[in-house]
Amino acid sequence: MLTRVTTSESSRRSGLMISRASVSTKRDGAGPLSAKPPGEAAKPTTTGPKPGSTQLNVLGGGEGLLEQAIAAYREALKERTRERAPLDWAATQNNLGVALSRLGGLRSDPKLMQEAVSAFHEVLKQWTRARAPLDWATTQSNLGNALARIGRLRSDAAMLEQAITAYREALKEQTRERAPTPWAQTQNNLGDALSHLGGMRRDAALLLEAIAAFHEALKERTRERSPFQWAGIQSNLGNALTRLGIIRQDATLLEQAIAAFQGAIEVFRQPGARDQEKTTKANLSMAERR
Repeated sequence: MLTRVTTSESSRRSGLMISRASVSTKRDGAGPLSAKPPGEAAKPTTTGPKPGSTQLNVLGGGEGLLEQAIAAYREALKERTRERAPLDWAATQNNLGVALSRLGGLRSDPKLMQEAVSAFHEVLKQWTRARAPLDWATTQSNLGNALARIGRLRSDAAMLEQAITAYREALKEQTRERAPTPWAQTQNNLGDALSHLGGMRRDAALLLEAIAAFHEALKERTRERSPFQWAGIQSNLGNALTRLGIIRQDATLLEQAIAAFQGAIEVFRQPGARDQEKTTKANLSMAERR
C-alpha cells in the first residue's frame, strides 16, 4: 500500500490553513502509499490566544501543545461569542478546528476530526463567500482537510467526496493570481483526496484528475522556490501514477511514478527529512516491483 507525504499547517493573519508537509504512514487500503489571505483579520482580544500569533508553534508541536491550544480556544469562545465579537469568534473557531483536526490526525481519532468539521461549519456561518471570500475559502480548505483525514482513516468514500467538494469550493476564490501559496496547497490536497478515492474505487478518471491537480500545484511549488513542498507533491504524484499504472497495467505510467519518487528522494535526503525519505523509498519500491 502507498503512504502519503503531506504538508503542515500554515497561517495567514487570523486564519490557519492546513497545507500538508508532514508525512503520514497510515495505510489507505487502495494500493500505493503517500509521502496538508483571509479577507478579514480578526483583532486580538484580551481573552484567549491571539489569532495569527502562536498557532504555528503550537501546531508544529506535539499532542500536549495541541491539547493546551484546544483548551485555550474553548475558553476564549466563552467570552468571544458570535454576537459580541463575530470576527474574533470566527477566527477562534477556525483555529480551534485546525488544532482539533491536527490532533485527530496525530491520534487517528475520528471523534476529534468530526469536532473539527463541526467547528469549520460554525465558521462558515460568519465567514461567508459574499462577506469574506478568502476567509471563506481558507475555511473550506481546512474543512476539506478534516473530512479527508476522516475519509482516509475510515476508508470512507463519502467523506472523501465531501472533502473534494470543499477543496473545489475553496479554489473558486483561492486562485493562483490572488493567493498563489494557498492555491498550490489546496491543489495538492485536492489531488491527494482524488488519488485516495480513485485508488479505493479503482477509478482511472479520478486518478487522472488527481494527477492534473498535482501538476497544477507544481506550477507554483517549484523545486527552486520551495524544494521540500515540491518533493511532497512529487511523492503524492508518484502515488497517483502508481495507482493508475496498476489499474491500467501501464509500464509507462509506472516509469513516470518511479521518476517522481526519485526526484522527491533527492530532496528528502537533506537533514531532518529522514521519515519522508523512508516513506518515499517504500513507495518507490512498490512501483518498481510492478
